[in-house]
Amino acid sequence: MNDANDENDELELAFVPPGEREAVRNFDDEATAEIAAGYLRANGIAAEVGTMMIPGLQYGLAVWVRKDDATAARDLLQQAEDEGGPGPELVE
Repeated sequence: MNDANDENDELELAFVPPGEREAVRNFDDEATAEIAAGYLRANGIAAEVGTMMIPGLQYGLAVWVRKDDATAARDLLQQAEDEGGPGPELVE
């Protein structure tokens, strides 16, 4: 029974509704983006990897979180970077 609850929790942490999204980091490769999203999920922040579709800019990958979690997500990713993790580009 706990397995079903754990699976639901994992699904909730892997999806961010489009109307509630904010990109917190850009990445050049999917593996690094997924590592960052996994780190956020492990810390209780829902995170999703997807493309940045901004007219006139090269499409890249971004980690999306709920707008309410954006500051905490940026802080966690910055902390990981400061401790020697990958250094993805900040989204401003």
